[in-house]
Amino acid sequence: ALADASTAAKMPAIGFIDGKPTATTCTIRAAGPLGGFVDSNGDPLVAGTRYFFDPATPGRLKAEAPTPPGPTEQQGGIALSGGFLDIHLGVSPVEQL
Repeated sequence: ALADASTAAKMPAIGFIDGKPTATTCTIRAAGPLGGFVDSNGDPLVAGTRYFFDPATPGRLKAEAPTPPGPTEQQGGIALSGGFLDIHLGVSPVEQL
């Protein structure tokens, strides 16, 4: 099932499909770099930007974290380049000032 930030029952995400060796199996990547990404609008990722699962589009990523209360916030990772994401699943870290 696609990670769905608008439905707590479909979160947290466990990873991204990294390969599909057969019609009924797949391999999952839960950390590290993986290519083939665009944002929820179909645009290239912006290097250095943190991406979150988009509550409006299950399985897609966007650069803005969901605003509580409401959808579940879950980070997908940090963009390395226009198509590569360094996967870091979880909630965004608290920023210390």
